[in-house]
Amino acid sequence: MNSGVSVLRSWYWWGLIAIVLLLIFSGIVVGTRTDASTASPVFFTVLHTNDEHSSLIPRGPAVNHIAEPPGETSGGFARLAAAIGSQREMREKETVVTVSAGDFYSGSPYAWLALKGDAPELQLLQDMHYDLVVLGNHEFDLGPNGLVDYLTAAGYPDAVANTAILASNVEIPDDHPLDAMGIEGTHLIPLADGEMTLGFFSLLGDDAQAVMQDVKPLGFSDPIATAKVKVNALQDAGADVIIAVNHSGVREDRMLARQVDGIDVIISGHCHTPLKTPVIEAGVIIVQAGDRLDYLGCLELAWCPERETLSVRNEETGQPLLIPLDALVEPDPTFSDKIDRYTERLNRQIETMTGSRYRDVFEIVGVSSETISRAALPFSESPLGNLVTDAFMWSVERQLGERPDVAFQANGQLRGDILPGSAGDVDGQIAFYDVVEQVGLGLGPDGEPGYPVISMFLTGQEIRNILEISSLLSQLMGEAAFLQVSGLSVEYDVNRAVLFQVPFLNMPIPTLRAVLGATLTSPTGDDQILEGGDDTLYHVVSDYYVAGFIPMVGDVVPQLTVIPKHADGTAMENLTDGIVMRNGRELKAWEAVVDYVAHERHEGAKADLAHKYGEVSGRLVSVSTLPLWLWPVAIMIVFGFGLWGLWRRRRQ
Repeated sequence: MNSGVSVLRSWYWWGLIAIVLLLIFSGIVVGTRTDASTASPVFFTVLHTNDEHSSLIPRGPAVNHIAEPPGETSGGFARLAAAIGSQREMREKETVVTVSAGDFYSGSPYAWLALKGDAPELQLLQDMHYDLVVLGNHEFDLGPNGLVDYLTAAGYPDAVANTAILASNVEIPDDHPLDAMGIEGTHLIPLADGEMTLGFFSLLGDDAQAVMQDVKPLGFSDPIATAKVKVNALQDAGADVIIAVNHSGVREDRMLARQVDGIDVIISGHCHTPLKTPVIEAGVIIVQAGDRLDYLGCLELAWCPERETLSVRNEETGQPLLIPLDALVEPDPTFSDKIDRYTERLNRQIETMTGSRYRDVFEIVGVSSETISRAALPFSESPLGNLVTDAFMWSVERQLGERPDVAFQANGQLRGDILPGSAGDVDGQIAFYDVVEQVGLGLGPDGEPGYPVISMFLTGQEIRNILEISSLLSQLMGEAAFLQVSGLSVEYDVNRAVLFQVPFLNMPIPTLRAVLGATLTSPTGDDQILEGGDDTLYHVVSDYYVAGFIPMVGDVVPQLTVIPKHADGTAMENLTDGIVMRNGRELKAWEAVVDYVAHERHEGAKADLAHKYGEVSGRLVSVSTLPLWLWPVAIMIVFGFGLWGLWRRRRQ
């Protein structure tokens, strides 16, 4: 019995020890869980913009900006500065990071200041204390050497200490001066006294690369492969949260999120899409703030270090993802003064470039009772496209004494609607700025702002080839490649441009059958059907960008070859030979349009542009037809029924 009692005592003590140990370990575990569940996350906010496009002043009719009191407008760098300052004041206890997803340069007349040694866009972003900006396709509009001059004017490479520049998949030769500008492939920003680190990289997407002019000797590495390398590098460098600031567009950014692990957030640019709710793709948060500073993007985030999770806080705080930069935002007076000084410099530049025909960026040049819209529907005729191509025809006739037969311009060269504004009691006012903002892209071979107008001669077949190219490229590259016309009436079906895509190769098979009919139209009414195989030479005008881009398609699809020619039919060895000159200077596309609008203003009762360009006029007629791939299927079905009928007859 004593032995039994001893055993019980032994069990008792061992059991007591086990219970104590269990409680100790349970306490440790419970304590650990309690700490994890109650640990404070790190709060931080990313303020972001993209595609600012040199919009120093608010978007909208220019006269609304200078009217007293100002009319309705949106955006502008002074409002942006005020909104950023307000957000930082609200968030004194958390880190605020501010980034631009590219294309801060190009698109308004203020971009012209870069050619006179200024860099207003980037200088103003630095003054707003942007942490980093990335290079979009339009930052390369000046060419690689012009970009060097621009960055130098903005204080680089020393300025990287204030505002970093990212371009992760841009390949810069070691001996090129751009390599010395401090451009980075990755960037780290520590938060919360080193408690966590943000890692950044950037990509210039495939679509953005496709619309760029030649930027040799620079190159571009594959975006997906680059992203994998940069994510690994940032993880090795200790980044807790990885943010891609891309100039790629939402479609490509969603593909990136699916194909590359380790990315937490993508700040998107290029496609001008305002995302009022985040896109979540494969767990990656994707945001974008539209274009031309209609909005300031505000992404509130919370990082839980123990769980290594990132979450969006906007819904719980009630902070909108996009903050409108409208009339409710009072412009920052310091930045308003800076912009006024840039305006004074711009006016002096305009006066010099135009031979004093225009002296003020806000000068009224035209009137319209309605908006001159860029496009009503995708892949369709555009009132603004009609105005621009008509302006090309009118201006070239004035300079050369001969009216061209046809004019082309791409949708991608038309940036938006021309909006008439009100000055005092006068409505429908169109300023110099309003016109140039929509048609003033590019740089001519002379180094002056804007692509020049090109005069060339093409055969009737080549004109039909250009129309086929318009349908084909618009299906492959999007609506920006669609061409507007003057001097033509066209029936087409863009859905017929591609027969099918070759599986696994992503190779389209063109049909060359998207154009159903084309007619040369004439002010005298002598219309002429443009037949296939027509080898007659016709006078054609466009701008330098489109005239140089279209012939490249023939290198890939020989049936769509287009060779610019002189009036005698000989090939132009250099496209610069076709540049239309005015008083010894290149006639710019923007200049042709401004002059045409100003001319129309003095046409008495016809002065209102809306009479001609308030709506489309039937130049481009979209026709829905059966897809071409149905024809071989239908033939096979008919053939099959024929064989079946023959078989039945023989069986009888």
